[in-house]
Amino acid sequence: MRTVVPAAPMPGSRRSNALAPWSFGEVAQSAIGYARDGFPTYPLMNEVITSTKRNIENFPRTSALYLPKGRPPQVGEVFVQTALAATLQHMADQEAAARPRGRAAGLAAARDAFYRGDIARAIVKYQKENGGILSAEDLANYRSGFEEPVAAAFGDITLYACGPWCQGPSLLQALNLLDGAELKNLGHNSAGYLHRITEAVKLAFADREAYFGDPRVIDVPIEALLSREYATQAPRDDPR
Repeated sequence: MRTVVPAAPMPGSRRSNALAPWSFGEVAQSAIGYARDGFPTYPLMNEVITSTKRNIENFPRTSALYLPKGRPPQVGEVFVQTALAATLQHMADQEAAARPRGRAAGLAAARDAFYRGDIARAIVKYQKENGGILSAEDLANYRSGFEEPVAAAFGDITLYACGPWCQGPSLLQALNLLDGAELKNLGHNSAGYLHRITEAVKLAFADREAYFGDPRVIDVPIEALLSREYATQAPRDDPR
């Protein structure tokens, strides 16, 4: 069995203090509002929840959230996440209480609220009740790192993505296979336009399945994968 520690709330590095002048509460304000007041369910969201309905029904709390009327929320219905709003607001409140000691102290308090405080205890309790293996130590000792992004050019635009531990570089690979001038001449959403994009994405995702992974564990030839030379190969040879 594998489990992961939630990494999204806040990075665990002093470097994060220099990233922006904003507080956690300021950054999270819009997210808290959307979670508390809700937002209209959009088509893709409805499709995803509908396709995973059987799995969702195995977990009562998850089911109560994503199947609020015993079914997936319909397109246009307001989707509310009260618990998420309360979680983010609690983090913001802890930050505000510690903020008189400085911005770094405030950010640390918000982070500790999730990884060491009441939220962490609630996560561990739920894990134990449902056969999970995530422990208080796992949460308390977790730290997110910072990595340099990978990049590729599309015309005069330089695009950046996360490393090959996610699918971010797939977008860059797909763009390497496309020509902006050609796409413009084909016409937006024309049959030729869509065909070019579809085939580029298919090739990029094939490489994702074949080569991507955590660089700390496997050798990912990311520089070769993102090179123009590799993009122009036909047929595409192994980049290693």
